[in-house]
Amino acid sequence: MEIGCEEGYYLNTTRKWKGYVAVDAVHLKVDFGDDRNFKKDSVLNTPEYEDKFDVSKKSWAFNVKYGLQCQMKRFVFDVSTGMGVEYRKVVRSGFNETGDYEKKPRHPNAYYNVSKEGSFTTLSVPFNIRVGYRF
Repeated sequence: MEIGCEEGYYLNTTRKWKGYVAVDAVHLKVDFGDDRNFKKDSVLNTPEYEDKFDVSKKSWAFNVKYGLQCQMKRFVFDVSTGMGVEYRKVVRSGFNETGDYEKKPRHPNAYYNVSKEGSFTTLSVPFNIRVGYRF
């Protein structure tokens, strides 16, 4: 579930593509299942095993954006991007074996960081493409 609120200010309303500056706040809550490889011991050469678990992720973001909006008859096209701050809280549960060591990837891996447990403050870079219809 995602809930967001955006407030914008139009910079130039005389052109076909209207530029605007906006501030938005977004809350996202998502629950999903994941699986990873674990080891019983980090020192000994114990075999790895795969464990499935549940992930509950909540995030709050505050962004400042710049966008362009164009209205063609009843259709509205909107493209925007910006930067902001995001606070993310991730909780994992439902392990078959608790207390074992998770095997980390040997290379940078964005998928690994999605369900990494903990509380993080990070950079938020939203990019939106929207199409609307005016009644």
